[in-house]
Amino acid sequence: QAAAAAPDFSVQGMVWESQLPQAIIDGQVVKIGDTVKEAKIIQIDKDGVLVSFQGRLFISTPGGTFQSVPPQKEQMQKQGE
Repeated sequence: QAAAAAPDFSVQGMVWESQLPQAIIDGQVVKIGDTVKEAKIIQIDKDGVLVSFQGRLFISTPGGTFQSVPPQKEQMQKQGE
């Protein structure tokens, strides 16, 4: 099975200790539920920005690249929705 392609944008900043967690992605302020280049923002917290992209979950921190979430952790995440 080929590795899923990661989202093609970068997280530049995050604010998660508020009622409305937000992230800055490619200069755009986004919140949970928003979609950026076909990736839906699922979660913003101290661990990074979690997105759903092409049926897979990916996470990134500011300045980092999106990493695929391992399937067992992905299953835990989906159970928490």
